Amino acid sequence: RTMARKNEVTIYFDSVTSHDIYASIHEISKRLHCTWLVREWAGTSSGTFTQHNQMGSIVEHLECHLVTFRDAGVRYFRKILVYVKQEQISRLTIRLASHLAHINDASVTVVCFVDAKASADQIENLRVKLSDASKPISVPTSISVIKSDSELETIINVSVEYDMLVFLDEGGESRVKSLLGKRDNDKIMAEAACSVVSLREAKNLKN
Repeated sequence: RTMARKNEVTIYFDSVTSHDIYASIHEISKRLHCTWLVREWAGTSSGTFTQHNQMGSIVEHLECHLVTFRDAGVRYFRKILVYVKQEQISRLTIRLASHLAHINDASVTVVCFVDAKASADQIENLRVKLSDASKPISVPTSISVIKSDSELETIINVSVEYDMLVFLDEGGESRVKSLLGKRDNDKIMAEAACSVVSLREAKNLKN
């Protein structure tokens, strides 16, 4: 409520009693014609509100963008890291980070990884693509291309230097890994040193 007053945003609080919370969330999001659904990350244990139970199938059919937030107890967000993959550079993810940075008076660093043997030309071409995807951003923004053969471990280690990590949850990993709670995206959510925001883009909405 304090943040709502500060940013002059109206927030409504409604309680929901349901025997099927997942179906209720789906129906409410459709009824309100919302563009964004935000949920708190509850870990990967059995029965929690994650993508490894019934919620997983509903996520695939949501008609809005889904944001999952893991709170690491950071009070002020001054440095935001955007993790993108070179095969799927999400402009919406970068714009989301830019919006959060604008609200919190923060800077944004867009990071992408390449193979340790990548050439200078490959790295420069990637920098150009990232720079193009980052336009227009009204907050201080830098581009970082990191050579690494262990992308997952590196992004988790790098997160210690930031207050928030934002990345695209593109889905598509094997169902076995999802059921076991061992998706790479979940490891990032669980092990990053800072607060984390993941975005699942709605397939039916334009950016």
